[in-house]
Amino acid sequence: MNKFNEQQRKKILSPYVHKLQDNNFIAIERNRILQFKHGKIPSYCAWDEDSVAAESDDEKIKWFEELIEAIREMNSFYSEISQKYIGPSADES
Repeated sequence: MNKFNEQQRKKILSPYVHKLQDNNFIAIERNRILQFKHGKIPSYCAWDEDSVAAESDDEKIKWFEELIEAIREMNSFYSEISQKYIGPSADES
């Protein structure tokens, strides 16, 4: 499936799992991940709150699990940018 152990998987998915009931947050994050992975996406491909609300929690989690590598890459990319322009975060110092 992927190259992450359970601890790494939980850490990567944690922000999404903890906010599964916030459908607007989930929709925004999905769109961010898709834009990071594919570049500009057409509006008809964008997630909205109502579409996410129609899914079960298991379906929501599975969506993020299927794109876990893209999420890790996105997090790493933004972390590098942040460190370059802002400095290390509290948990990195």
